[in-house]
Amino acid sequence: MTTPKTGLRGVNDIRTRSGHSPARSDPAHKTHMRLCCLEMERARREEEKRQAMERAARCDERLGKIDSEVQRLLATLGAATTARLRPEGETGESNAPAAPVAQTRSGALLRHTY
Repeated sequence: MTTPKTGLRGVNDIRTRSGHSPARSDPAHKTHMRLCCLEMERARREEEKRQAMERAARCDERLGKIDSEVQRLLATLGAATTARLRPEGETGESNAPAAPVAQTRSGALLRHTY
């Protein structure tokens, strides 16, 4: 009968570099890895900036559409209000109550009745 081997190796006997100090690693490799990380971060930030600029452009486009719609509605409202308050051939003051006046960002006057 044979005798069992003494000193069998297990998982605890596997040698790794995990306990070595960072001073032993190659400084050129560390510098290269740092450059790679910075380049990846730059790429992420550029994509983030591009998406933000596209969103800002869409917001500006929508604001322009809102301003044009406000102007169109004010023109329609102004024509309808003038026709309603002052029929053709009639002059003088209107007896309609004065409505509060508000001004939009684009400078157009809005009249609100509460």
